[in-house]
Amino acid sequence: MIPAFAIERTQELLHDIEHFCEKGNCVVPRFYLDSPLADKVTGVFERFQNFLARDLKKEEMDIFALHRVKITSSVEQSKEIDETPGPKIIIAGSGMMNGGRILFHMKRYAGDAKNALLFVGFQSEGTLGRRIFDGERDIKIFGEKLTVRAQVYAIGSYSAHADSVQLCDWISNMKGL
Repeated sequence: MIPAFAIERTQELLHDIEHFCEKGNCVVPRFYLDSPLADKVTGVFERFQNFLARDLKKEEMDIFALHRVKITSSVEQSKEIDETPGPKIIIAGSGMMNGGRILFHMKRYAGDAKNALLFVGFQSEGTLGRRIFDGERDIKIFGEKLTVRAQVYAIGSYSAHADSVQLCDWISNMKGL
């Protein structure tokens, strides 16, 4: 399970999945993009590829791995993910786990130690994502108690938030302050 922000983070992740699989000739499990908003935003990114960085503008490449991803728009399609046997990777909103479809997947899969939760974005204080990231394992989702037994990982390089040192460096370079 990958809780992801619908705008930019999901598209970066999809691009990296495609790049990795193209370079590594990998055999991957089924990918699901379970976020109607992320689906719409990805469509905008595809439509306006001429505004993307030069290395992304490869016409011969499906830059967002859409041939590898099953997009679920409806609630019914989202529920069908559970019916699919075998390994799968579910990218769903919301990125900090305070709402969205990721909560339904957490409820279904987080109790099994064979599963994993991968954070690819900053987790703010007070969010469910941050509590899990910090090691809390007994949580509540939709009022139900749940023990997180899934393995928890994070990739910090996807976070777009500057830290205090970066912010101070940025401000110190401004003229007239």
